[in-house]
Amino acid sequence: MNLNNNINLFRGHSKHFCKIWASTVSSAMQWKTINEWVEVPRLFSKKKESVYLPFLNYTSNMSSSPDINTQASNYFQIRTINENLSLNFLHSGNLSKLNFKDTVTMRLELNNKLWSETFSSNLRRKIRKAQKSNFEISFGRSNSFIDRFYKIYYKRMKEYGMPSFPKKLLDSLSKSELKMSIFIISSNNTDLGGLVIFQDEDLAWVCWAASDRDNINNYCNYLLYWCAIDESFKDGMKYFDFGRCGFGTSSYEFKRQFGTYHVYLEIISNRRVNIYRKYQLSQFIWRNLPNFITKQLEGLILKYLPDL
Repeated sequence: MNLNNNINLFRGHSKHFCKIWASTVSSAMQWKTINEWVEVPRLFSKKKESVYLPFLNYTSNMSSSPDINTQASNYFQIRTINENLSLNFLHSGNLSKLNFKDTVTMRLELNNKLWSETFSSNLRRKIRKAQKSNFEISFGRSNSFIDRFYKIYYKRMKEYGMPSFPKKLLDSLSKSELKMSIFIISSNNTDLGGLVIFQDEDLAWVCWAASDRDNINNYCNYLLYWCAIDESFKDGMKYFDFGRCGFGTSSYEFKRQFGTYHVYLEIISNRRVNIYRKYQLSQFIWRNLPNFITKQLEGLILKYLPDL
């Protein structure tokens, strides 16, 4: 890649994107917002948590609220891109500073030679095999696409042991100024997987992704991502962000096959907590609860969860 583009490859979201995202999410979740900082109430405390761009977002812009670090009455949390470490990975190829499940996102520089020069022969073989199967891919942002994706997403999150964000959040984002597309891959009228993608200037970003483990087969996820990448390039996007994952996990290994670059993400907060370790017991319990119970509980607890 052109090394002069490093700063763009590892940039956060634009100011315009952040403003609309924060406003839309806080309105849908009935949270109070100050600039792009959203105040999330805590379940067992009178304190609140000020979160910069909740729900899977990250940034390199730390200047929105200059007094956030001095708000002793509140916790705060921001997920930011470590540009220096990401550049080090790019130039040196040395990933030894990454530990298993460290949070990264994987980005791809888009050009018209991806298929011939960036993708490996093994990746092309998998995509070609999927193309020969009876798959259909469609995309849009209408209510029908939201309903179809949410059905897959809700089932997958339950299997993972996590509550799902309310569908009204997706409804609100689809009606905002943000450019959003939902890609769905199906076979024989059965939806197998989906992606929710936002465009921010020249960056296409996968915010949510889900697949039906009971029916997924024949490399359909490879074809789904390839179609999303191709459409993003046709729309003039220069970078494709696969969304965050844990280093060394199966999701990471899947995304790495596309010739992606490592972008290191870190959480900055004024309280010490490993949010993923904290959720482990909750995940086990949630996974084994009947659906009718989890659906009732979600309406009660989601407004207290600043990060999913």
